[in-house]
Amino acid sequence: MAWKDYSYLGFWEDDKVEYRPYVSVTLRNGENLFPTDALVDSGADFLVANSDVARALGINLALCPQTTLRGSTGSGNCYTCDVSYTVDGFPKLVIETPVFFVDNLPVSCIVGQHDFFSKFLVQFDKSTNSFKLRKK
Repeated sequence: MAWKDYSYLGFWEDDKVEYRPYVSVTLRNGENLFPTDALVDSGADFLVANSDVARALGINLALCPQTTLRGSTGSGNCYTCDVSYTVDGFPKLVIETPVFFVDNLPVSCIVGQHDFFSKFLVQFDKSTNSFKLRKK
């Protein structure tokens, strides 16, 4: 399968534009769909999403198991449940995975090692603010 090219998204921060690798995904819970841009994070283990995304998907967090999520900046409480998602450019590949919902996550969602990187080969090129994906 051929490589697919993606551009980093730019965000205004501290009087300059910072570019980061985001990919468009569509999260699914039953019949509920939520299209969004996900940060492609090789340091993340799992799919992590803002708690607002759970509400958009019709997920009642009070019914989800609560756990602790640990990361490079500390740990915090979160809720988990199973969802699926597709990645822009790969509509036939449905990724089923647990998602960890976190309050006040500064991005909509993050794709990580167990869900995203286990399915795709990824080549980052910061010099051109772009990356490539190929299905494994």
